[in-house]
Amino acid sequence: MIDKREPDMFVGTSLADALAARAVAEVVICGFATEGCIDTTVRSAWAKGLRVVVHTTSWSSRASRPHATCQGSTINPKPDLYPRL
Repeated sequence: MIDKREPDMFVGTSLADALAARAVAEVVICGFATEGCIDTTVRSAWAKGLRVVVHTTSWSSRASRPHATCQGSTINPKPDLYPRL
């Protein structure tokens, strides 16, 4: 388990190093607050070149619009290596 203190799971944690050490290319994001922690972590993971999948039923929000907009999203920074499912 990796504890975090910021909205971005990568800031101030060992997550990026742990993923790199294991040659992880894809992450599945789940949690609470679509428009906060999830959005921030998704963008950060994508900027690091990871393929990002937002798990459809394992996250929520107090606001329905951002949640509905992102539901079932896949962000793929390298489409030639990882085709969209």
